[in-house]
Amino acid sequence: MESIDQIRQMMAEQKFLEAQRLIEAQFALNALPRHELLRPYVQALTALNKEISDSLCLELAELELQSLDTDRALEFALRIREPSLYTRVAEIRARIAESKGLVDDLYVQISEFLIRQYQERVPVVPVWLEVIRIKYFKTDFTLRLKLLALQLLRQDLAEAEASIRELLRSMHEASSHRKVPEKLSALAEVLAVAPTKAPLEVYRNFCLISLFGIRESSDYKRLIELVVTFDSFSLQAMLLNLLDHLGIYNAASAYAPAVRGTPGYNFVYLDKYFPRLKRYFIHVTPEVSLPLEQATGAPDLELKENSHGNPFPEQEPSDESSELEQRFSTLLKYQTYTDDQLRDLAVSFLQLELPRVALEASLQARNRAAEDSAYLKASYLVLTCHLQLRDYRAALDTGFDALAKATSRDDLLSFMYGQSEAYLRLHLHADARAILRRIIEIDADYRMARSRLEKLNEI
Repeated sequence: MESIDQIRQMMAEQKFLEAQRLIEAQFALNALPRHELLRPYVQALTALNKEISDSLCLELAELELQSLDTDRALEFALRIREPSLYTRVAEIRARIAESKGLVDDLYVQISEFLIRQYQERVPVVPVWLEVIRIKYFKTDFTLRLKLLALQLLRQDLAEAEASIRELLRSMHEASSHRKVPEKLSALAEVLAVAPTKAPLEVYRNFCLISLFGIRESSDYKRLIELVVTFDSFSLQAMLLNLLDHLGIYNAASAYAPAVRGTPGYNFVYLDKYFPRLKRYFIHVTPEVSLPLEQATGAPDLELKENSHGNPFPEQEPSDESSELEQRFSTLLKYQTYTDDQLRDLAVSFLQLELPRVALEASLQARNRAAEDSAYLKASYLVLTCHLQLRDYRAALDTGFDALAKATSRDDLLSFMYGQSEAYLRLHLHADARAILRRIIEIDADYRMARSRLEKLNEI
């Protein structure tokens, strides 16, 4: 205590040089608490017009901040020019802004720090910064985007992908979508300069297609990659929304059952954030197992005539349907579905006039069927696909195979009528006539079989 009193006396008598030397001696001896000597030491140096080192300014700034003298703390912090001390100075300035309640200034401090870290190629985020960010700016898109840039810089791909997904989810769940294009553009720019692009390129493609639509044929391939990559319900809802926005309604209708079967599916979520998508789910076939006559609109049991008088209309292949079938064929390869979902998808694809991919779904369902009833339901869909694709021999083989397992009268009639259609289209009228007669013997009220037979007899 005598040394402290002696220093104060020297300062009072303006013996600044003696005070400086005595304090430096005390620093060397470490005899007194350092924080008690710092303020008189700086006063002595200032009076002597001597330079105060950056390290000493840092100590003083931290000391004044602890004493809640934020103005003095900021004064010393702003004197520091040493680059190696930048992080500690930034923390002091952020703490000062926080203590004063200057939230806007605090935001600027954090933002500038993250920008500098990226420019200096130092992808490290201090704990103090993350604590402050989460406390005050947890949902801020711009700060999270800057953190993503640092994650990409250190090539932490798993963490970066999680951040990208969260950014996409947050922008689509915002109360207003007015800034979504701006945010998508910013995210695409960050991903464009990533050191390692390949694993995350699919997310950039999502941003670009969302912003500019389909610009070239390769964009359809990119959409398929999105179907394969987007495995969470929220991301799939975004992709379905994109398909709808692009006007690819057939693809959206076919993709909806996959979204509905994803764990975490929530109709309330759709109603809240994507209300325009509800129409794809209100009419989707329920996931519970249904009799085939309900799942397919009763074409296999009663075989009622459609508007064309034919339950097995042939489809004319088109370039557009061929492209869609290729894309949804890829979807079937990389997504996992139950047997019931595969049959539902096959029915949807048939309704969308996509018989090739409907055939793939039907064959998968048939190959996985554990019971004869499920096998027959899938077989009827396979037969229908073959007839629409004009592969009549394959349709006959499917019918013969199914009849070996059929036990109910309705199943027998369904597959027999399907075979008669195949014979008619092969111009094997005698075989078709024989089957139609057998159908009428089993069920004299089978109108379509009777009508077909009457037309054959007129030939």
